[in-house]
Amino acid sequence: MTTKLRSISVFLFLIFMAACNSKQSSDQPKKKTDSIEVKLSRNEVPVQLKNTLVHPLTSAFTKTDYDIYVSFPDNYKNHGKKYPLLIVLDAEVNFGAIIYIVQRLVKDSLIKELLVVGIAYRGETDEDTYYAIRGRDLTPSADPEKQYRLGNGGADNFVKFISDELFPYLDKNFPIQNDNRAIYGHSFGGLFGTHVLLNHPTLFDKYLLLSPSLWWNSKSTMKNAKLDSSITSQQIKVYMATGSLEGAMVTDQLQMVNTLNRLNTKNLKIKSEILEQETHRTIIARGFTNALRFVYGKE
Repeated sequence: MTTKLRSISVFLFLIFMAACNSKQSSDQPKKKTDSIEVKLSRNEVPVQLKNTLVHPLTSAFTKTDYDIYVSFPDNYKNHGKKYPLLIVLDAEVNFGAIIYIVQRLVKDSLIKELLVVGIAYRGETDEDTYYAIRGRDLTPSADPEKQYRLGNGGADNFVKFISDELFPYLDKNFPIQNDNRAIYGHSFGGLFGTHVLLNHPTLFDKYLLLSPSLWWNSKSTMKNAKLDSSITSQQIKVYMATGSLEGAMVTDQLQMVNTLNRLNTKNLKIKSEILEQETHRTIIARGFTNALRFVYGKE
């Protein structure tokens, strides 16, 4: 073999080996050690919210394990004062947004500092389980036409969890004003809040209710609406809003507010809004901001 042919053979061999190595390399699965997806799946980059903690709490009434999210003002332990309490439903999906809005309004001196407490279901609850427990806890009456894996109509047991288990825990561990308690709920949370307002009105003195699902069980909450007589014992503020793009829910809210006004005593102050161009999902930021400014703002 001539020197020229030998050189060509060596050159072709090297190209062949390089191609084989390249194919072998490309056949190997690429490690995504630096991808955000992998890091998130391994909990290597958890998001932490400043001045927050999570406490597990199990209810004897609902037989359910909850995670209680708590957000408190800076240096609250050193202030030597007690704070208004805001209870937030569906905390696993909204707590970060809720406390951000609270902080912005506090910073602009539009409301006073609050202790914000969210109720969530224990651990990494999958979506189906979340909606099953939520459908049980937040509905005030059993609707045979709505099938939830854990049933529905369990709101009164959830009320007992809040009043007899959650409140004592909070009172023992945090500086809260027991005569200054509010509840925020959206959708089924708004329905639950309406149920509490009608049947246990003095459990809270401020109600922030967005897009309440008053259609539940053939509108039974509205049809059977009566204000418990205990409402005469304290001043109560109610903010209720629905988006103008929410269809029949707009009419439901207007009817509910009319009912409340008809039942109204001098102790009940209501603000009702239909927010233009808002849907069931977009209403939260604007509606919650308006609600805070109404129930906590200066008269």
